[in-house]
Amino acid sequence: MPFGLRRVSSPLLLPLLSAVRGIRALHPCHPLAPLRSAVSQQPLLLRRREAVRGGAGLWTWGSVLSASASPPDQPEPGNIFAKIIRGEASADVLENGDELFSFVDIKPASTYHYLVIPKKRYIRDASMLEASDAELVQRMRSKAVALVQASVGDAFDERELALGFHWPPWYSVPWLHLHAIYPRREMTRRYKYTPFSFKSPEWVLERIRTNEERGRPDPARRQSRRG
Repeated sequence: MPFGLRRVSSPLLLPLLSAVRGIRALHPCHPLAPLRSAVSQQPLLLRRREAVRGGAGLWTWGSVLSASASPPDQPEPGNIFAKIIRGEASADVLENGDELFSFVDIKPASTYHYLVIPKKRYIRDASMLEASDAELVQRMRSKAVALVQASVGDAFDERELALGFHWPPWYSVPWLHLHAIYPRREMTRRYKYTPFSFKSPEWVLERIRTNEERGRPDPARRQSRRG
């Protein structure tokens, strides 16, 4: 089994794997047969595309595997967000603060699409957050709202603002980042921003609070330590 595949295997991926196997087994005369050669030449779950080519606006199964296999406490050497913070990769930077770093998503899903990330501390994704991180999430949310509000002006309507973290493994860059997308009604690629994979700051904070009340570490963090 390829490295990293075991960690992302779950009942949610089984239908996808079955579909891939089905495409490979198609009869040459089947209308979907042209897909067979593409799948065979570039297996879906093993495809590797550097995140710098797609930035935060693109999912690839290579990035899913990479994110799953990356250490929970340090980024990969080529992490695109780390490069942007260090000035080694270009980005449309909105604000470079002491704690938070904000910039425009490389593939915006609406008129305004901003990302807010921790600057000095690496957190792989929202599933790694603990009780002590609740204030960080709140500050990230406040910063995202303020940036969009400043861009939109008096016409700003918070009901049209979509805020969320992609839940693992549904992200392309393993570095905690909050999306701020406005206006919601003009969003494209909505399949990427469904409640299944896109969790609001309020949802994340409630999860942190629940884990704290139960008096146990976050299950995702405990699993990463085992791995």
